[in-house]
Amino acid sequence: SGFDSIRECYRDLSDHIFAVETGLSSDPPMNWLCSFLDQYTLISNSDAHSPEKLGREANIFAADLSYEGIIRAIKEGSSAGFGGTIEFFPQEGKYHYDGHRKCAVSWDPLQTLKHNELCPVCGKKVTIGVMNRVAQLADRDALPERKTRPPFFSLVPLKEILAEISGVGDEGIFIEEAAEPVHWRIAGETGLYGKYVVRKISITFSD
Repeated sequence: SGFDSIRECYRDLSDHIFAVETGLSSDPPMNWLCSFLDQYTLISNSDAHSPEKLGREANIFAADLSYEGIIRAIKEGSSAGFGGTIEFFPQEGKYHYDGHRKCAVSWDPLQTLKHNELCPVCGKKVTIGVMNRVAQLADRDALPERKTRPPFFSLVPLKEILAEISGVGDEGIFIEEAAEPVHWRIAGETGLYGKYVVRKISITFSD
């Protein structure tokens, strides 16, 4: 965005902002390295470019699910019913590391520094990812105690797990057919991971 802080971006409107969205390529621990974000509630929203991606990141509420109730929960945090977030592992995000996709170059910030930000394939500057950007903005070297902050839960999409087990791609018909009955019988992926034990999942697959 070209801005290094909320206040630099929004100026006199900054005081009206009470939440920051983590994005697919970062998670709460990465944001905790920046002390200027401490005053904001960290939320995680799903992108909507395809139906099956809906809900892969989400917010947990134990509050009145009205506009007023949700806004109050986000503003005031755990005490008002904000229960934390469901997160995509940031390493899975396409913008987490630096690099060039077409050149098959993917680097962490130290590798980028070692190569002077230049792609060894095409010679152009690599695209800087979220991890590197956080490192530039961070004013902490280690994560502080976060006992008062809402929790977060990191999940791997079910199709990716089944694909890894089966040794096939996660977009194939086999994976689609294997995942669909689990979604229907155990209330979707968030229900699958958040509420049910392995035994329940095993029984479902054995059926």
